Amino acid sequence: MAHKEIEEKIIAELEKVDTVSSVKFEKSLDGFNGYPAHVIGDVMMDLKQKGVIDKVGTLGIADDEIKLNKQYKSN
Repeated sequence: MAHKEIEEKIIAELEKVDTVSSVKFEKSLDGFNGYPAHVIGDVMMDLKQKGVIDKVGTLGIADDEIKLNKQYKSN
């Protein structure tokens, strides 16, 4: 399913950084396998609700500082 593919990409990319702006991160994946940023954002919201992505702080209106929950890191 497409969501699984996007989830795996988000997790792989978040493993590379400590924390990141959710807005910049979403925009950086815009167009991944043809998916627009809003679809990436929807999957990110699902991952936040599942506890895979942690909100660290707020950077601005609708922009959170996020990181991968350490229990989901593969290394």
